[in-house]
Amino acid sequence: MPNTTQGSCRSDSRDLARLAQEKYGWNYINNRKQFDALKLGSAVKLPLLGLFASTDIPFELDRRYMDNIYPSLDEMTRTALTALEAATKNSDKGFFLMVEASRIDHAGHWNDPAAQVHEVLAYDKAFASVVDFLDSSDTEGVLTATSDHETGGLAVARRKCRGPSFREGSNFVQKFMPDILSTNGFQRFWQMSRILLNSCTGNSDHTLLQVVLVKT
Repeated sequence: MPNTTQGSCRSDSRDLARLAQEKYGWNYINNRKQFDALKLGSAVKLPLLGLFASTDIPFELDRRYMDNIYPSLDEMTRTALTALEAATKNSDKGFFLMVEASRIDHAGHWNDPAAQVHEVLAYDKAFASVVDFLDSSDTEGVLTATSDHETGGLAVARRKCRGPSFREGSNFVQKFMPDILSTNGFQRFWQMSRILLNSCTGNSDHTLLQVVLVKT
């Protein structure tokens, strides 16, 4: 959305949703009523862009009480599968679909076990729908499930952040990088790992992953 829109994260006035429609011919929907009109994929006209929240769709823990506003991950997955199968029915190239349960990661960063559990269950439901689709479809397919990284430090109850911020934590790692890369630096690395994780920094796992890769 352009920077004149409330909540926009853009620094300019470009409206990419409008650009997608007017210049590239995409169909665009942005609310639950329009999503329901897709009839879980049987009434989709491609190409289609659907954006249902200005930032993130609420955690499933909350979204389930706002089902009249936001479609679920499972609903979006089934809609996409149905639409893409129909669109490639007479094609020998098939289709590729990526489903990302990104809010699992967010719940981990925020150290929110309740949200984490419900996000995993929402992902599991979508996963089951993909399996059912593959079982019933006449087209052969392959399902791959993976994660891009771990989010460490999750405890049994949500806690407020303590210690340095992410930026401070990153600077802390960079400051001691020569020691980390030294012969005796591995123990120091794990000491800093605990400091960063215990500080509940927003992206400590990313910082630590980068350090591990450098060390390797």
